[in-house]
Amino acid sequence: MQRLLYVSALPQGLPRSGRIIRSELILNALRDVYQVSLATPELAPPPDSAFDVVHVFRLAALLLAKPYLSAAGRRHLDLDDIESRTHRRIEGIARANGHAAVAEWALAESRRFELLEIAAFRKFDRVYVCSEADRKSLAARCLVELRVLPNVVRLQEPPPDLPQLTPDEPFRFLFIGTMDYYPNFDGYHWFCAEVLPVLRHMAPAKFIVEVAGFGSAGRLKPFESVCLTGEVPDVRPLYERAHAAIVPLRAGGGTRIKILEAFAWGRPVISTTIGAEGIEATADRDILLADSPEAFAAGCANLISHPDLGRLLAANALRLVQEAYSESALRRIVALLPEA
Repeated sequence: MQRLLYVSALPQGLPRSGRIIRSELILNALRDVYQVSLATPELAPPPDSAFDVVHVFRLAALLLAKPYLSAAGRRHLDLDDIESRTHRRIEGIARANGHAAVAEWALAESRRFELLEIAAFRKFDRVYVCSEADRKSLAARCLVELRVLPNVVRLQEPPPDLPQLTPDEPFRFLFIGTMDYYPNFDGYHWFCAEVLPVLRHMAPAKFIVEVAGFGSAGRLKPFESVCLTGEVPDVRPLYERAHAAIVPLRAGGGTRIKILEAFAWGRPVISTTIGAEGIEATADRDILLADSPEAFAAGCANLISHPDLGRLLAANALRLVQEAYSESALRRIVALLPEA
């Protein structure tokens, strides 16, 4: 079995996020094929160690990987996000919001990551991305082999049922996200300021929006009908009581694990187009897509008034996750990768 060094700059104790989930599950899949060693900020092999493959997770780990690259048989880079593009998007939305300091920071980060990407593409034999959309986006800039390793999630066993909506209970929407990430912060305020007032007029019954994740309590402006739960050690209770998940993002990159997670929990999802970017989900079959406040509110109201629609979307989305975005799907892809 060939030796692979998995290099990640993620420190211990970070709030649980999509990148941590991706890192864990790809690492598990690689262990099926390679004898895996780890290099992290806390622990790394001696600098003169040689490996058949050095697999670097994100550009942030390049410095940590540098001592091992020259002796490596092959060098692989995992870009779960095209960070130069993501920061350009953040700059645009922050500037539109009047957040000039955030916009200038994002512009500087976009330029920095673009230079890092250009340099990195010359050092690696293979670059992984998380979607076919990202592969096409990078194809003109990256002349080395490009492969898709999709973001995946763990399936729930047995597959969960949607909770029954009773007359005395509100319909529960769930929004999960790390709120120190600007696209989530912006998505929260866009939904609450633009969508929520329209939804209050459209909704045929009582509803509540539960917002959870690092930074979601104590930092966000409160709104009527919104419950700021904060960071939770386990998302299970959130999904068990949710009737639908919302993803009101207007910027971002990669693919949103929050959508795949909701799919795996059997919860219907309404998202913006950019929120669902890169996920091979069909609108109105697997997911509801809406980009204006009025359309987003109408989709939410439709889920409240038509529980059969929610069940149909959830069932279709769960099948999609099982086939294309599960751990077993990722392991099949990794097992079939060529060695070169």
